[in-house]
Amino acid sequence: MSEEDWLSQRAEGMEDADIDRSYRYRSGDQKSAYISLLIPSYYQWKTKAVAKATFMDVLEIGSIAVTVVLKVQDKSYWWYGFLGIAAAHLWSFADAFICTQWDSNPDANRFSFGVLPTPDQGVAGFFNVKF
Repeated sequence: MSEEDWLSQRAEGMEDADIDRSYRYRSGDQKSAYISLLIPSYYQWKTKAVAKATFMDVLEIGSIAVTVVLKVQDKSYWWYGFLGIAAAHLWSFADAFICTQWDSNPDANRFSFGVLPTPDQGVAGFFNVKF
């Protein structure tokens, strides 16, 4: 936040805590996660995760091809291809959701009760309780 923005908001009568909240909480890119549920690999292409996006597209296209071929051959198990299609959609959504889950509130990932081990605390984190 620039100094001019801070001064103008203070002149409007806002307190420091309100100004602090005004720039910290932003909407982020979570809508891309939900779009990725409908269009697999949307978020991955958008963020230039080319390898993931390629594998998701290969899984999607391959599953569609398997479904069509089995349906044309009149096999009774043609619907198994939908499992691969669903996997591509869910994988894309889960990856995008995990990557964007803290976008709207970046401070939320800092708080913990120290119950789970973290990279900086290791296994001792199980016994450490923070208040």
